[in-house]
Amino acid sequence: MSCMAFAEDQEPSEDIKRFCIDNHIVLFSSSFDGPYLQSRLTGLIREKILKTVVMHGVLMNLYGLGLLITGRAGVGKTTCGLKLAGKGHVWIADDLVAVVKKHRTLYGRGYGSAGNVVVLRDQGVMACRSCPEITRTASDTPLQLWCELKAEPETPEVAEMRTIMGASVPFTAFSSFPCAEDTATRIEKWAYRFAAFKEMS
Repeated sequence: MSCMAFAEDQEPSEDIKRFCIDNHIVLFSSSFDGPYLQSRLTGLIREKILKTVVMHGVLMNLYGLGLLITGRAGVGKTTCGLKLAGKGHVWIADDLVAVVKKHRTLYGRGYGSAGNVVVLRDQGVMACRSCPEITRTASDTPLQLWCELKAEPETPEVAEMRTIMGASVPFTAFSSFPCAEDTATRIEKWAYRFAAFKEMS
């Protein structure tokens, strides 16, 4: 379906409106600026047609379960992921994670080259094989768990379900305070409960 979008609340001319009506072209105006509007539309098309969304976070596999770690920039996602990798868990991707829906199942992988690199705040982009904490890697994983890191020290760990492209995923929030080691241990225990339940089922 064709459409015409105007950024920054621009008003299309009467000629353009008439052309769109005559040719059955969807016409709308947005308050977003041009680049951001294009990015949102691209993401929407990717989700609805390609069944893919790109999320900012770290993707791991713990006990055979794919885990997405999200949160604001600087909250410690990569540091926490590296702590988990140092415990022997599988590293999948850092920074940009492509989530694909196949039938009713979600799969995650690095978007572009994100599966082969890790982004470190003080060192920049580094190949995964050069990072001593990362000993096990994989190119993708089914996505079965999702947690969000928060900087607030009193973040309640409330279990709930969140949806990605209509698929439900167990979700909870963890505080990244006081240190990434503690957070990684709490996440590891949370994931283990799901793995144990899955094995008993």
